[in-house]
Amino acid sequence: MSQNLPLNTASPEELALAWFSSHDLGQAPGLSVPLIDADAVVLAQLEVDREIARVALEAKLGSGKAQRLQRIADLLTSRVHDEVAVGSFDTTAVLGELSLEWTAQQQQLFLIELLSTTPFSPYEVRTSPGKQREGLRHAAKVAGAFSRFNEVLASTEAARKAHTKTDWARAGVFGLGAAVVMGTGGLLAAPAVGTALGSAAGLSGAAATSHGLALLGGGSLASGGMGMSGGLWMVTSAAAATGGSLSNAGLALHRMGAKQYRHELVKLQVSYDLLLSKNTEHTPVAQAVSAQLATQVTELTSQLDEERELNDANSQRVRELADKLRAVKAAINWTEEIDGEPPAP
Repeated sequence: MSQNLPLNTASPEELALAWFSSHDLGQAPGLSVPLIDADAVVLAQLEVDREIARVALEAKLGSGKAQRLQRIADLLTSRVHDEVAVGSFDTTAVLGELSLEWTAQQQQLFLIELLSTTPFSPYEVRTSPGKQREGLRHAAKVAGAFSRFNEVLASTEAARKAHTKTDWARAGVFGLGAAVVMGTGGLLAAPAVGTALGSAAGLSGAAATSHGLALLGGGSLASGGMGMSGGLWMVTSAAAATGGSLSNAGLALHRMGAKQYRHELVKLQVSYDLLLSKNTEHTPVAQAVSAQLATQVTELTSQLDEERELNDANSQRVRELADKLRAVKAAINWTEEIDGEPPAP
């Protein structure tokens, strides 16, 4: 599809696709995997929301909840239309076209990120695991990634089981949530890591997300940021570590809360399982990721020892650090099991 269609002849769908397709994301450093625009996850979230709302309306869900779900889905869709600013367009058709030429690995990256989202975010609406799963399956079909859905879901669930002390159902069955954030740079599929790092700098909302992603090398997703999809903010940082530094990734991990930290580790574990461990071409990257996790253990242990000397034994600071340390050790054990190595004690 041409991106130079005259405004008076191009349909809203063509203009929207040109808008999304204009983001030159390149390729993940050290990986033979082209990155995906995380704005595709925004469109997929709309598919999840609308499917859940549609099923609720058909089932005549009581107390007006179905109508409320539909209202939220319509509101979020309208916000996306306003941000792209080409008029109302068929988001389903645009997502289908945007993902038409994705490779199997790009489909996996997309699904890893999609499974970390929360339906109807940023609004707080409780939906059952079954309804969430069906909404996610629908979005995967629209994006042409359904054949990869079960393997990514199975890997995600296995990765979460490594963190036995985490109440995933309470945290959100499929994630703490990537919110659809609107900012002056365009759409932002706001992964927890970007928002956490920006918040630590005293910012909030879209400004916090933009700042956090910029620190990690992503910048605004709509202006060509690398997307951070599928946990690749750590994978690509680790790849770059073969000749550079992991300071930004490490900074992000230290500044985010324990729940967000654990959630990002799960996405990294799934990426490690599906993208790195099964491809010898990516062995150096896998080794760099393992080295980064080991470094995190060392740094967290040192920091925890110091905080225990300065704080009460049951302080929030101590508990957060202890939880992070348990999380990264669990991630290391899980990756070692994937590699067929005996887990560390």
